[in-house]
Order: sequence, then C-alpha cells, then structure tokens
Amino acid sequence: MCGPATWDKMNGNFYASSIYTGEVAGTQAYGYLDDDPYGNIGDNDAAGGRFTGFSGGSVDFIEGGVARTALFDVPREPLLSLGSLQHANIGRYTIDPSYIIGNSFAPARIRDLNDFHATGYGDKNIDAWDLSYVLNQQLWDSYFFSSIPQGLTPANLSDLQRDKGHLPNHRLRLISRDARLSPDDLTNNDGGDDSETFYEVASNMAIEGAFNINSTSAEAWAAFLASSRNLAIPSYHPDTAELQNNTTTESGAVFSRLMHPIDGKYDSIDVDGMTFWRGYRALDDAETQALATEIVALIRQRGEPFSSLAEFVNRPLEDAPNNGPARAGILQEAVNRAGLNDAVLADAYSGAPSPSGITHNQFNGNAPTSGFPGYLTQADILQTLGPLMTARSDTFTIRSYGDSINPLTGNVDTQAWCEAVVQRMPEETVHGQDHLARDANRRFRIISFRWLTKSDI
Repeated sequence: MCGPATWDKMNGNFYASSIYTGEVAGTQAYGYLDDDPYGNIGDNDAAGGRFTGFSGGSVDFIEGGVARTALFDVPREPLLSLGSLQHANIGRYTIDPSYIIGNSFAPARIRDLNDFHATGYGDKNIDAWDLSYVLNQQLWDSYFFSSIPQGLTPANLSDLQRDKGHLPNHRLRLISRDARLSPDDLTNNDGGDDSETFYEVASNMAIEGAFNINSTSAEAWAAFLASSRNLAIPSYHPDTAELQNNTTTESGAVFSRLMHPIDGKYDSIDVDGMTFWRGYRALDDAETQALATEIVALIRQRGEPFSSLAEFVNRPLEDAPNNGPARAGILQEAVNRAGLNDAVLADAYSGAPSPSGITHNQFNGNAPTSGFPGYLTQADILQTLGPLMTARSDTFTIRSYGDSINPLTGNVDTQAWCEAVVQRMPEETVHGQDHLARDANRRFRIISFRWLTKSDI
C-alpha cells in the first residue's frame, strides 16, 4: 500500500502512517495495518480499474494516490558509478535500510554513535550493523566501474589508445599506449582467470578532470555540482517502461535516483504532486551554490583533510577529532543545512509520530516521505558525480624562480620564472619493479611547460 523507502526506512525502519515494519528496543512488529486495506482499493476505471493499488500521497486515488511508482533501478546497461549500488537489495533484515551503499544515515538501533556495530540487539539477540558505514568503507577506495565493454575488440582498443574513441564513461581515458596491450588484458573475453585483470584495468586508466573532495573553494564545488546541468533526461512510460519519444533538457543540476525516471522534475513546492514520488531532482543555481557553501563550511569545520573517499562518504564517528554531527556524512549534512529537503520535512506528512524505543535524536529521515525520489540524498549525488571524485590529486602545478647575481656588484642581472604541470603515472621508476605494488615509486610525466614573466606571478 505504501512505498518501502519512507520515514525511518532510510535508517532501517519502515514507517508510513499506517504501516510499520521493524524492530525497536526488542519489540518485533512486521507490517501491521490499522485500517482495512480493502476499503482503500481504487474503483475508478480512469485510475487504473477496480482493485488497483495506490501508493505515494494516499492509498486512495481521489486523495492523491499514485498508481505507479518506481523506487529502485534494475540495471539495463553496465553500471558507471558505485553510487548506483544504492539500489542493491543487500539488507538481511527488515530493520536494514532500503538504500544502503552511498548513504550515511546513523542507524537508530545503534545507540552509541561512536561505533558502527552493536551486539545483542532485540529479543532475537542479533548483531546490529551500520551497513552503510561498513560497505562504504570497503567499496569507495578499492573499486570502480571502468565501463570497458566485455566485447572489446582489438580495433576498439586501438581507437581508445589513440583517443579516437571513448568509453561509456567519457571522463575515463585509457592512458596506456603499449602496443602489446590486448582486449584480454582488460576484460574477461577469453573466459579465463581474471584475478589480475582487476589490477591491470586500473593501472591503464585515468580520470580526465577528477575533482578533489578536500577542496575548500565554494566556487569550485558549485562548478563541480553544476556539471550535471543541461542534461537531456529521457522519459519512460510508467506502465510499459518503454522509452518515450520526448526528452526534457533540464537547466538545473540533475540528480536522479533512477537512471530511467518515469516522471519529470520535482520542484520542491508540492509533495502531493506525482513528480515527488517518481521523478527526479534538479537544483537551480541558488540551490547549487547553497549546497556548495555548506559542503565547504563542513570541510573547514572538520579541520583536517579526508584521507580517503570512504572517509568523506561515511558519517564521522563521535570520537573522531574535530568531528561534525554524527548523524550523517558531510554531503548529506550539507544537503540538510542547505534546506534542499525542507519542503518535504515541513509537509503535513511529517506529523506522523516516530516509533518508540529510539533513545537518541541523531537519525535523519524524520518525515514519512523521506527517501522517495523527490527527497535528495547524498547517494543520489554520488550516483552522478562519484566516479569523478578523488581524495588526492595526481596532477600538480610547479613554479620555479631563478636569477643571476653579478659577483662584482651584487646586483641581480637576470631573472627567470617557469611553470610545469606534472602528472603522477602508474609506471614504476625502478626497472623491473612491480607497478602494482602499493609501495612502488611512481613516474611523473611533464604535461606542459612554459616560461613566465614577473607579471604572471
């Protein structure tokens, strides 16, 4: 009757006005209804015919119920972002969140927020885990989607090496020019042992224009967030899932939960509209700038750089130095502070009481409509921009100065300034050294060099 990603389901509860599923303080309650559901089944032929179920704003068509909602993606093509794994159904219990990977909400069942694990929970004496924290920690710095097709041919590979072709992720480049490189080195086309392919792919690729998450420039963050502007968004029929003939070009920064949305942009004005339940978010310039400003403020508040992407994605633990609020990661906290979900939280749907037995107030998703496609989460942002993020820079700009001093007069006769852009590459600097070794010395390549004048400094 109601969608599964509601009030506290972002944290591990399922609570939507008349339905609640989960465990709180040892009490199990798996899906009770306080109303007769059959009294709310639609009987309007225009609404889909008798015995049509409705979700969203109501279980009744007249009151704004939606006959078709889409909450999870089933991949129709190879994935490009780890953020897309938020749709993976990897929770073991009903207390686990709907969207796990990429999100960072603090679970309500782990009372001690300086931990991600609690033992002996509930009358079943199970272990409670912050699955988002654990899985983000394992994934975000160790894996990526290369978008190299399994059917890669020698001709395709040659085009990629000469920059005459591109991968589905256009920002990924094949940097190896080694003529000995074959499709089998980058794929599992031959069906053999591909245990080394995982490493070979990464060592032969680079990201064009990666963004350092430790940037404290609000302008840089705003530009990065706005890179998803002016996208042509395809529309899919809610009944047949077939691609429609029309597309919409959004002027705002698009962050869509679904790769194939079945409705248009939600404009943060009316939660009752269908776009909230099955559309996508597109931030205007003011919202993008507000989000960028809050991200930078939280990074500065932290007082030290992130050493990994997982550290950036996950919520800070309470005993971390100079930590921010522990209820969510920096991206989600910035979304909250920028007020991008205020229309959802202020809506009348938010009046439903929270489940009993929650002993701390550090959880998010405190509205029954939390988690639907119109509710922006950090996983939505990571799904779009995650493949371009990095916790360190591999390209550096180095400037040097030199002068010649007259030994007789002590005056400076000549001066010179120069600038070089260098890039750290996967190749080893010591002949025969394993370039896959973590302690390998990397080669630096000079990308560009120019002479400067004093006015350039």
